Amino acid sequence: MSRYSHILWDWNGTLIDDAWLGVAVMNEMLEKKKLPTITVDYYRAVFGFPVRDYYRQLGFSIDEDPVWEEVANDFIGGYHRRMHEVRLFADVKETLSALKERGLTQIILSAMEQKTLTRHVAALGIADYFSHVQGIDNHYADGKGHLAQAMGERLGVDPKNILFVGDTLHDIEAARRIGCDCCLCARGHQSKERLLAAGVPVVETLNELREKL
Repeated sequence: MSRYSHILWDWNGTLIDDAWLGVAVMNEMLEKKKLPTITVDYYRAVFGFPVRDYYRQLGFSIDEDPVWEEVANDFIGGYHRRMHEVRLFADVKETLSALKERGLTQIILSAMEQKTLTRHVAALGIADYFSHVQGIDNHYADGKGHLAQAMGERLGVDPKNILFVGDTLHDIEAARRIGCDCCLCARGHQSKERLLAAGVPVVETLNELREKL
């Protein structure tokens, strides 16, 4: 794995520990709709992209765009109110620092809205580790495949020298848009069992990833 010169990092569930908050906010919404609440384990077993499918599975009727926008905005509003409680995983700064010292270029590529992402990265004190912090232009978390492809073209680097690090199956899809390798960390938004079934390298911590790199 020493051939990599660029690391593309997912944000939610990869660098920040926020699956618990996604569940807490969702349960507030489910209670209001008198729908069954969920556990973190259940969430990790069913969450995926596009997130509309996940909402449907939980019982939300969102086939009309105005309804979907209302539901999505409710979630974002609840998440933002408590976003200050979210912390980095304990091994993130050490990992980012070690890779920076080795001269690797590090980039965040996220399905979070751009301004929110930029503020959050800065608030957690790690902005200086990254050459780019790239989010999307809305709050609907529809995915980041198009961002990955555009970033790959922007970098102009041989894809074999790029590693995409994420925590969901969607990160594999994003990596394929670039043509680069993907490694998943099994402590975020999807279960280890789901990740292992995808056939890409899976680690449990970034310390383990750092040792491999």
